Amino acid sequence: MCAARPYECFWWSSSSAQARIWTGWLYWFNSSKRNTLRHCVWQCLLTYRIGWKSAADWAVAHEAGSTSKDTKVDYHNNLMGRVIGTHLDEMTYPSLVGKAVILCDSSWDAGYLWYLDDLKRPRWSDGRLISTYRFNEPGPNNP
Repeated sequence: MCAARPYECFWWSSSSAQARIWTGWLYWFNSSKRNTLRHCVWQCLLTYRIGWKSAADWAVAHEAGSTSKDTKVDYHNNLMGRVIGTHLDEMTYPSLVGKAVILCDSSWDAGYLWYLDDLKRPRWSDGRLISTYRFNEPGPNNP
C-alpha cells in the first residue's frame, strides 16, 4: 500500500510508532491494555490525519489474512479508535497524541474496548465476557 499511497504511508508509519511508544511506556505492566490501547490510539491518530476511509483501509491491510480471536479484537478496537479520532478537535490538550491516549484510556475505563483474557476469552475492557454470538457476528469491524 505504501507504493500506491506514500502520503498516507508516512502517517501510517508515524501514527503506528507514536501509538507503540506511548502505550508501551504508559502500560508496560499490562499487556492486554497495552495492545488494546495501541490499536485504539493508532487508528485514532490515523483517522484524524488522513480520514475515516483511509484509516479503515490501513487497518484492514494490517489485519489481512488473519481470522484469529486476536484479530477480531483488533478490528473492534481499531473501529473504536476511528470513532474517537473523529472527535480529537473537540478536546483541549496541547498534544495530539496525548488527546488520543486520554480518550482511548477513558474508553478502556468505560468498558468500550475489547481484549482477550489469559484463557483467550474475549472481554469488554470492564471485564464482562463478550457473548459468543456478539463476538462471532459478521460486520464491518468483524469480517
